[in-house]
This record gives sequence, structure tokens and C-alpha cells, in this order.
Amino acid sequence: MATANSIACSLLQNESDDEESFVVLGHSLPPESLSVDCGCEPSESLNSTVVQESLKLTSNALSQLPVSTTSSFPSLPKVEHHDLVIPSEENYSNHSIQSSVDLGPDEIQQKVDSLVKENIKLKETLHQNNLAMKKQYDTLMLWQADVQKVHQSHKEKFAETKRFIENVSKFADMNVIINKSFLFFNKMCS
Repeated sequence: MATANSIACSLLQNESDDEESFVVLGHSLPPESLSVDCGCEPSESLNSTVVQESLKLTSNALSQLPVSTTSSFPSLPKVEHHDLVIPSEENYSNHSIQSSVDLGPDEIQQKVDSLVKENIKLKETLHQNNLAMKKQYDTLMLWQADVQKVHQSHKEKFAETKRFIENVSKFADMNVIINKSFLFFNKMCS
């Protein structure tokens, strides 16, 4: 029977499947600085100073952003640094000790099984969401192609209309010249 720590570690290591994952763009902390002690290696632990520095940098960066009053988005509530809960190594170690003392092996196995089921359910939901987003992306690309075709058609029609207007104005200019010539000729003949 596998231990809970080895199952949890194997689950963490198997989550690197590209088909069932997503990428968050932007800056983030390196994985080694945020690793939670799961019993995989004793050197892996939560570095709260890195988290605190990251929170300070983030709050400083957010406070320096200009606040637009004309934005259509509602303003977010301001969060102070002291309101944030920062997990520490002590909280994790105390919690894991209390959990292992209070629970028997069968209860731990049930919790691990429920976590595995929840993980499978979340992966399925993520997969379905990815498929739906791909479908929406394909639809968006088709719409974009249609818009580009209509835009090109309008450009061609505007160019044709411009040529027609230029021809009509040339014809009108020639007509004015002919009329003036005709009037001048009539004056001369009369």
C-alpha cells in the first residue's frame, strides 16, 4: 500500500501534461521558491520571505498604476499588505502533524482517493473548457476572415466610386468648357 506522501508527490509530478494544462502569461515566482513541503524532498519548503517580497513588489507596482475614472471597469477594492494572509512553514508543519495524528490510515486513504477523484474531475473540466475555447477561437478566426473579406470588398467599392466621381467631374469640367465654347461661338455668330 502506497503512502499518502508518495501518492501526492507522484500526482504533483504527473501534472506536467501539456494537453491538460494551461499557461498564465506574466511574471511569477520560480517553482522552487513556492514549493510546499509534500515529503518529496526535505529541502523543498515554502520560502515566506520570497512571498513577502513578491507581495510588496506587486502592491508597489499596483499602487503606481494610474487609476482611470473613465474606465468602464469598476474599481477594485484596495487591499492593504497587513490584510494578506501569508502562509508560513510552521502553519504547514503543524497542520500536517495534526492531520496525521488525528486521522487513521483508512481515513488518510479515503482523503487521498477523494483528492484523486477531484483531480480527475478538474482535469476533465479543464479539458472540456480547453475544447470549448478552441472552438470559440476557431469561430473567432472565421469571423475575422469574413470581416477582412468585407473590408477588402468595401475598399474596392470605394476605389471604384472614387474613379467614377473623378470621371464624372472630368466630364462635368469638359461639359462646362463645351458650354462656354458654345456660348462664345453663339455670341460671335450673332
